[in-house]
Amino acid sequence: MTAILHSRRRLCDSAVGGEGDVMTWIHRGLACAVATLASGAFAAAADTFRPVDVTRCGQFVRRGEVGTLRADLHCAAAESSLGLTADGILVDFGATLRLGGFTISGDGSGFGVECSSQGGRRRGWCVVEGPGEITNFFNGIDGGGGRVRLRNVTVHRNRNGMQYKAPYVIELFGVVMSDNAELGMTSRGGIIRGSDVETSRNGVVGIMGPIARIARLTAMGNGRLGGAYVQRRGAARIVDSVITGNDGLGAGLDVLSIGPVKLRNTTCGRGARIREVLGGVETTTVLGKLPCAAN
Repeated sequence: MTAILHSRRRLCDSAVGGEGDVMTWIHRGLACAVATLASGAFAAAADTFRPVDVTRCGQFVRRGEVGTLRADLHCAAAESSLGLTADGILVDFGATLRLGGFTISGDGSGFGVECSSQGGRRRGWCVVEGPGEITNFFNGIDGGGGRVRLRNVTVHRNRNGMQYKAPYVIELFGVVMSDNAELGMTSRGGIIRGSDVETSRNGVVGIMGPIARIARLTAMGNGRLGGAYVQRRGAARIVDSVITGNDGLGAGLDVLSIGPVKLRNTTCGRGARIREVLGGVETTTVLGKLPCAAN
């Protein structure tokens, strides 16, 4: 980068100090501007992506960093900062965590990965990339606010795969959130979108939240809130998916929704549009059927 900056300085010096006609000066000035922009972009890119090694529980991957896990990590409450619950890895907004094929495991408490901004800024994406696994935490992934993108990650055998509050958007690509004791993936607020997602055999629900569009979802064998519970007033689309063998509302419902849902080329047994009342005790009232094959 130093060589580029020196080259830019020589070019700019010649533009303002060289001899020649007016057009020559104009051409030199344009070349200087281009060089300035190019070197500025190079410098910005160099500043944006700073590689760091992730080697311990409780480590914070800061904005502008790409943290790569270098070995399996086991995180326990006794080793955390307060000694109360296990601390996995914290990832800032505008930062990326790469699991590198390794596993982050816990003692059943705390979180595996948390999207968190210590400075209060939530610009950019909190990104977690696999391959890799997150297992045996209270929440495999949690956090609040901002934008979250998960890619090729397996989050299984936790109390909850993912619980998230008030995001702008959550994107899921090639993600597995199965075999969790209660919740596969849930979000309160924002929108959920993605493709090639599996949320099966979770104790309560496969995927729940404001789903906008999801393709190639597999949600089978989930509990009392079904395979897919769409908590979105606007239109939702579930495409090329298989949602079967779930027990929503204890009545074998696979898909539940509080708003309109388009099920395109999707296999499901039974679905229902419901009225949801939250406050103290959560209750639901079935308003109508969704276009599953059995309906």
